Amino acid sequence: MYYRRRFPLPLVLGVVIIGVVSGNYIWRPYLEKYWAEKALEAKQSSAKEGEMTASNVQMPEKS
Repeated sequence: MYYRRRFPLPLVLGVVIIGVVSGNYIWRPYLEKYWAEKALEAKQSSAKEGEMTASNVQMPEKS
């Protein structure tokens, strides 16, 4: 009874591309800052784990 019209594929693709490009333009600085902080945090935590592991392990003395 009712005809349901779909959106044409080129229109949908155009909207998706515009959304991705504008989102990238808007959010890129914030995301780069966020991931830089996460990488630094991960590096510091792995360095701490390395220090704790190294301080707990005692090297045998050579005689």
